[in-house]
Amino acid sequence: GQCNMVHTQFCSFGWQNSYQELLYLFGPSVPDTIAPAVSIVAPQDGAMIEGGDLELVISLQDDQSPAIITTNIVITSDALPEPVEADGVYAAPGELTFPINGLPAGTYAVQVDIQDESDNPASDEVSFTVLEEPPAGGESGGGTGSDDAADGESGAGDGGPGDGGTDAGGTDDAGLIDPSGPTSNGGCDCRSGGPRRGPSLALGLLVLAGLAGRRRRR
Repeated sequence: GQCNMVHTQFCSFGWQNSYQELLYLFGPSVPDTIAPAVSIVAPQDGAMIEGGDLELVISLQDDQSPAIITTNIVITSDALPEPVEADGVYAAPGELTFPINGLPAGTYAVQVDIQDESDNPASDEVSFTVLEEPPAGGESGGGTGSDDAADGESGAGDGGPGDGGTDAGGTDDAGLIDPSGPTSNGGCDCRSGGPRRGPSLALGLLVLAGLAGRRRRR
């Protein structure tokens, strides 16, 4: 289990040296000279994205667990009026997801710089291109209007009085599981699971605010 990984730092597998473990935790400090690791999982370097909507996914790792990681994210592009920057402090190991919407067409660079609690640095950078959205089709949908209308009437006739209650109520288990809640850890360590999307809104708002300022100046 997770606990044995801690014990084997100080004795053989299946044994525990409580004295050495307590000395490690509460004795003289040991310098941390090992740098953390950061990886931009998405988008991939060189990716071509249509529409300007994407998720920036960042993976944080450190030899200390849990660890507090200071993170700085910078997005630059000629399509933006100015670089977009966001920073925060997050726990590692883990992944962070930042939804970003409404980017104009252009080439973008994302740089992520991090530091652990001992100021050991690490960074990662990717570039991607946002393509123009293809124009919406003009005549392709016009010929099937009567068929769609007929399908709609057929669906309305098939539904019985009992179907409406089922659709309105939804499934019985809806809302019973909180995806952002803590995961089970067996009592051996302290960690939380689920998609961490709380800080995502901050970065998304910064991007949208920059775009709004650009449009106002036009």
